[in-house]
Amino acid sequence: MERNRTPAYYAVLSVAWTAWLYLRTMLVFALVWYAASRWIHNPILLPSPIDTFKALGALIGNGELLSNALSSFRRLATSFALACVIGIPLGFVMAMNQVIYALVDPLIEILRPISGIAWIPLGMFILG
Repeated sequence: MERNRTPAYYAVLSVAWTAWLYLRTMLVFALVWYAASRWIHNPILLPSPIDTFKALGALIGNGELLSNALSSFRRLATSFALACVIGIPLGFVMAMNQVIYALVDPLIEILRPISGIAWIPLGMFILG
């Protein structure tokens, strides 16, 4: 006599299998990382996962990680707000005035295809 398997059974099996695949992938990555760090013998070049997680625990414990994360978030929020304050009104003005559109659109079209990551060296040069 064969048991009647419901779709819920297969859904649970699918979730368990997906979790096992993620866990296995992370375990293999950690083992390769550990083996590479042992082979290189230079903790400055490639620290072991154990040393890395110890350092992460120290950063969390003394509050430095939270402080740095909040500082980065503050910069991100400020930049986004500044972009909105400039970009949204400029977009409205460009939509209402063809002269402004004709002046600004070529600059936007020249800069638009440049990858976001390509702006990082320029930003580092300008901001220090």
